Amino acid sequence: EQMVPVLNACGIQCAVYGNHDFDFGIEVLMQRAQATTFPWLMSNVIDNETRRPLAEGKCSLVIDWH
Repeated sequence: EQMVPVLNACGIQCAVYGNHDFDFGIEVLMQRAQATTFPWLMSNVIDNETRRPLAEGKCSLVIDWH
């Protein structure tokens, strides 16, 4: 929780979920991801009910880099 403001201030373009992001459960992970100002990628873990990437992750992202 304390890392969200720090990560938001760093100007991150996107992040990728790692194994320790799931340590406190899916609900906490989704809350933390929603509090960030950048998108998260997740293409290899699918929610069994929604058939979408877990924790509302994106499968792909195009970044316009100048």
